[in-house]
Order: sequence, then structure tokens, then C-alpha cells
Amino acid sequence: MGYRIFAGVLVGLVFSTAQDLLGPASVVFGFPPLLAVVIPALVCAAIGLILLRRAA
Repeated sequence: MGYRIFAGVLVGLVFSTAQDLLGPASVVFGFPPLLAVVIPALVCAAIGLILLRRAA
């Protein structure tokens, strides 16, 4: 159970960091801000689906 908690906290930190970095990057590189918000969520959802399919 400790491993799952650690993995969850780690995923949350990576997700938060990705969102914090992509916000200003959208201004600097000129891609839409909506894309900067959606990319981390889609990546986490895709990885979650892959892991769920692998576990089933």
C-alpha cells in the first residue's frame, strides 16, 4: 500500500509541474493556452487507461 501512495503522490507532482511549466510555455512559444491545459490531463488519462488495460 505504501508503494501505491508514493506512486500517486509522484504522479500528482509530475502532473502539477507539467501544468505549471506549460502555462508560461504557451505564451513564449505561441500555442493556444487551452492546449497547454489539456495536454497534461490527456497524457495522464492515456497512461492511466494503458495501465488499467494491462492490469485487467
